[in-house]
Amino acid sequence: SEEDMRKAYEEVSALQVKVALLRERENQLKAKRHELELSHLSMVKTVEKAEKLVTQVGVAMSYLTSSLQNIWEEIEKLQQQQQVGFAIIRAQEEERRRIARGIHDGPAQSLANVVLRAEYCEQLLDKKPELVKEELRGLKEFARANLEDIRKIIFDLRPMDLDDLGLIPAVQRYAMDFEIKHQIPVEVSVIGDDTGRYNSPMEVALFRIIQEALTNIHKHSQASQVRLIIEISPLNISIMINDNGVGFNVKEPLNDECFGLRGMREWAAFLRGTIKIKSSPGAGTTINVRIPVEEEVRG
Repeated sequence: SEEDMRKAYEEVSALQVKVALLRERENQLKAKRHELELSHLSMVKTVEKAEKLVTQVGVAMSYLTSSLQNIWEEIEKLQQQQQVGFAIIRAQEEERRRIARGIHDGPAQSLANVVLRAEYCEQLLDKKPELVKEELRGLKEFARANLEDIRKIIFDLRPMDLDDLGLIPAVQRYAMDFEIKHQIPVEVSVIGDDTGRYNSPMEVALFRIIQEALTNIHKHSQASQVRLIIEISPLNISIMINDNGVGFNVKEPLNDECFGLRGMREWAAFLRGTIKIKSSPGAGTTINVRIPVEEEVRG
């Protein structure tokens, strides 16, 4: 009856409003969580820099009675640390822009589509009510698919496996998802004790280096195979990422599209590690990362 249809329409409208409100709340919480993660990393870096500054000031005071040259060396080190800090800030801002673009191109447009389809359902109620049920079924499937996209965005922001299980399981899952999504096989090998945990900033930085490397492979390399080797020792963590793609000339200066390589170098510098990139046109690319492990970074 018309009364039943009116009630059904009102219930659907109310549910649509609730879904929209819940999604808006989810987006707000997601953005807040990302801000907290970045703030946490920034605060950890600030504390480390403050501790280093105190040490360097003490060293400089002792050097005042010995060698002026040593003082200048310490000043240069502080300047390098400041440059790394600026580089990390740039990386954070670029990550925010990337997330904003992802939300705008994904969930935001999808929600607009939901609104349009809901309005179409309203029109069908007046003209062809027999088609409303089928359209609502399609709308529900569309909303479910977009919910999965939002979950993927949340995983990219902060993989739950990284907090719950640690670096190695998080990397293994990311590699598996990468392989399924982009149809590029990723062979992951772990050498050494993979059960240990490290402090959150170190695990996040190592994960981001691997994430950036795989993203670059997908975007630029045209590779059909990727090897990822993680070697864990008491003093170092070494990461080797190799692809059989088109390669590039490492001697050429990086342009604005090579932000991923810059990001990896900045993360490695943040961990006081080293990163070496070997590549040439037509010969694929190999990235070697070596990060020192200090006792206090172990979880």
